[in-house]
Amino acid sequence: MLEPYDAPVDPEHPFGSPCFERDEFRACVSGLHRIGYRMHFHVIGDAAAREVLDAVEALAADPGEVADRRHRTTHTHLVHPDDRERFAALDAARPLGQDGTTGSIEVGKQADHVVVDRNLLEIPVDRVDRTKVLCTVLAGRGTYQAAGFTP
Repeated sequence: MLEPYDAPVDPEHPFGSPCFERDEFRACVSGLHRIGYRMHFHVIGDAAAREVLDAVEALAADPGEVADRRHRTTHTHLVHPDDRERFAALDAARPLGQDGTTGSIEVGKQADHVVVDRNLLEIPVDRVDRTKVLCTVLAGRGTYQAAGFTP
C-alpha cells in the first residue's frame, strides 16, 4: 500500500509485503518483455498497481510493440485515484483479445454493464456492501432489473 495499514498484520511491513524490490521487479518485467512474454500481473493494492504501471511504462521498447504485447493485470483492487486514468489508457479489453467486440461503447460491440444505485468511487469502502444492483446487461440485452427501476 502507499500508506501504512492502521493495524498491520506484520509490524515490520506496515505497507504490506511486496514480492519484489522495485529494481528487481522492473528488471524482471523488462527481461520478460524483451524475450517475448505477455505478462499477467496479479495486483492488489495501490502501491502494487502503481509499480506495475511504472514498470510497463519504463520498458525500453517501442510503445506500439508494448501495446501489441497486451500485458494485463488481474484482481486489480484499490487503485489510487491518481492512477485510474493510467489504467484506462491500457485498454482493458485489448489484452484479452476482445477489443473488437467489447471494451468501449460503440455500435456493434457488446454492451455488458451493471447499473448500481451509487457512485462506488465516492463512498467509503466500508459502505460498498450496501450498494444495490439496479440492472445488468449482457451482450446488449437486459438480464436483470430490480423492482421499481426504470432504465
